[in-house]
Amino acid sequence: MEILIQHLRRQLDQKSIDHVNHLKTLGKAVVPVSWENVHFLKSTNQLKAIKTIILNRNSSNDDFVFFFNRAASILISEALDLVEYIPGTELKKTIVTPTNCTLDMGDTFFPGQEVIAVSLVRSGDCFIRSLRRIIPAAKIGKLLIQTDSRTGEPKLHTEKLPSLEAKEGAKASKVLLFDSQTISGAAAIMAIKVLLDHNVQQDQIVLVTYTSTETSIRKIFNAFPKIHLVVACVGERSHESTLISDPDADSNLDSDWWMASRFIDSKYFGTS
Repeated sequence: MEILIQHLRRQLDQKSIDHVNHLKTLGKAVVPVSWENVHFLKSTNQLKAIKTIILNRNSSNDDFVFFFNRAASILISEALDLVEYIPGTELKKTIVTPTNCTLDMGDTFFPGQEVIAVSLVRSGDCFIRSLRRIIPAAKIGKLLIQTDSRTGEPKLHTEKLPSLEAKEGAKASKVLLFDSQTISGAAAIMAIKVLLDHNVQQDQIVLVTYTSTETSIRKIFNAFPKIHLVVACVGERSHESTLISDPDADSNLDSDWWMASRFIDSKYFGTS
């Protein structure tokens, strides 16, 4: 019996090692990644000022929360542009304005999809307050994914999701997956796998994040090329700003990025 237990442990350990190695290879530039589904926020002076406050270690907690909420609202609004809207001409619907005028059907648009939010605890929870202001009735699910300290493999600990399948006769729901920082991409990849297991199509998933490393973007899109990503800023390496050119170079370590450690959720919830 003891020999059998040891054998099973070795097999599980090897499986974890293989999984982690597979995740690492996804970030290497072996297969070109199409960036057409990566939606960057337009770099405006307002967003640059917000970024400065968010990244300033001397910013007060109140300022940090206030300005991150502003950034989150902009990111969510950008993500909502990916939701399908149906013109009034197709639905044969119009509206009456407060001044009792009937608006032309060509000027009206109506939501064509339900929007469901899924938060990666607790990083994605930083978006919930802004989401509630924009879509008060939005259904929200939770996924708790943590890295095993022994193997480095992401593990799903908690799954609490609303019904993700479209009602009969309705279009598939658009799922917004929230993660304030995408560093290695492992948690996001596992979260997307969970959504796919619930019959959500790749092209109906929108990953919304404030910061992301280029490595994590490559990993995610090498695994799931049809999803969408909405991101405010992509971190550059401290010693280079070019795209990954050598897949085997030691400089491909995730720790090389300026946002290699999570800080947004800690400062947002006042635990840093």
